[in-house]
Amino acid sequence: MYIVAVVIHIAMACIYAVWKELEKENKEFFEAYAQSKSKDDRMSEEETSRVIQRMISQQSESESSKDHDPDE
Repeated sequence: MYIVAVVIHIAMACIYAVWKELEKENKEFFEAYAQSKSKDDRMSEEETSRVIQRMISQQSESESSKDHDPDE
């Protein structure tokens, strides 16, 4: 489980870095996007991280159960 946590952490760091670079390269787009969405409509970074981690965890559990399923 430690390895999964490390992989998730690395993936989140990569996503964050890519997002920041996209914001730099496409400043006008992201400014317009931010104006088009109210702050209440957007998920916080923390909420987004929780959703992504939950999805990764569910996927890992699903793959793990498939590995132990003798019918497949």
